Amino acid sequence: DTLAVYEDGTARFINYSEKLIVWDTETVQSEKLVSELMRSATNIVAKIGPWDGKRLDAPVKGNVRMTFLVADGLYFGEGTIEAIQNDPMGGAVFHNSALLMNYLVEQAIKNPQ
Repeated sequence: DTLAVYEDGTARFINYSEKLIVWDTETVQSEKLVSELMRSATNIVAKIGPWDGKRLDAPVKGNVRMTFLVADGLYFGEGTIEAIQNDPMGGAVFHNSALLMNYLVEQAIKNPQ
């Protein structure tokens, strides 16, 4: 799954079956979810440096990669799902991402286009 979230409150979600949700509507709930996710991502970016190596291959099966595109480069964290979920910073991003993805899917089911 791929989730892209932007500071303006919009989001894109592509699930494993390549179904796409484009979220360009701001609701009270989506604003809250996006804000929480951006806050937790900002905490990580403030503590790690940008990646300066070559582009990495896709994560190995069972791993999760969180990538943050920031003005000065790419920041990322990668590990097993369990390690990311149990990490204080990574776990917050993972949790907030899951909440937002669930919300987007629920909204797409309620309002198919």
